[in-house]
Amino acid sequence: MEIYGPYYRFKSPTQTEEDTIKQLESKELWGKPVRGNGIIPKVKAYTSAYPGVAEERQGIKFTTVVPPDRNLSPGQVFWSNGREGVQIEDGYAKIKLLTITRYP
Repeated sequence: MEIYGPYYRFKSPTQTEEDTIKQLESKELWGKPVRGNGIIPKVKAYTSAYPGVAEERQGIKFTTVVPPDRNLSPGQVFWSNGREGVQIEDGYAKIKLLTITRYP
């Protein structure tokens, strides 16, 4: 079993403390279509290689056995529908997490 990550998701106006609590309890991440760019629901996160972001913001750190989409922007990862391990429910893409902790 290959493990992907660690990846990060940070608090924002669309990623609240309530969302963090739900993620910690369910060990799942959910995502809507990328704002202003598409209709396909995607789970979105950052890699540890994204300069300065991981050290400055609070959120979650996680790993998964679901590989991210290919051909991505540096520092970002996405999981979109139509792939093994990515489920679509009520307009959201979702993936199961192997590990999840608060960050930092």
